[in-house]
Order: sequence, then C-alpha cells, then structure tokens
Amino acid sequence: MSAEHMGMVFAAGELDGSEKLLLLSYTNWTDPYGFCWPSEERLADDCGTSRSTVQPPQP
Repeated sequence: MSAEHMGMVFAAGELDGSEKLLLLSYTNWTDPYGFCWPSEERLADDCGTSRSTVQPPQP
C-alpha cells in the first residue's frame, strides 16, 4: 500500500466514508506501478459489506 495513495483517499473531500473505505481497500491491493485487480468478493470482505455494495452502479 502506498502512503501517497492513502493520502489521496483522505484528501478526497467529495467522497463519503463508505466510498473512502472502499478506495482504501483498493490501495491495499495496489502494486508499485499503481495497478490492482482485487475481486468484488475481496473488496466486500475487506470492507465488511456485501458484494453488491462494492459493485459499480448499473446504468
């Protein structure tokens, strides 16, 4: 996890707490090049929520 990535999440004032928690989970799985590919199941487990909660909104 990059401290820089974490700082960016905390600085994102337009996000609510659950959105920040999800982004922090992404930073935990980010490689040194800034890429990450965690599954929805992994993100849901990290955030203590359901898989449907971490899925992107459907159009």
